[in-house]
Amino acid sequence: MIFHFSETMAHSFVMFFEKEIEAFRAFAKTFPGVSLFLIDTFDDIAGAEKAAIVAKELESEGHRLIGVRIDSGDLVEQSKKV
Repeated sequence: MIFHFSETMAHSFVMFFEKEIEAFRAFAKTFPGVSLFLIDTFDDIAGAEKAAIVAKELESEGHRLIGVRIDSGDLVEQSKKV
């Protein structure tokens, strides 16, 4: 059996930073190989775009973004948009 661990960010972590992308970068720096970003704190689509930017930065360092997390709203509709 193979286990894959990832770290997901808390709302409080995102809110600590002035800009969402700063939170993503700080989280990715701390958990470069197992990052999973929370993108619904401000705006889902804008958050997804910022997550994609940081994902590219991670890839340039040999890591991959595991994914994103959406916690509120119409999860089915939001996930389709993201």
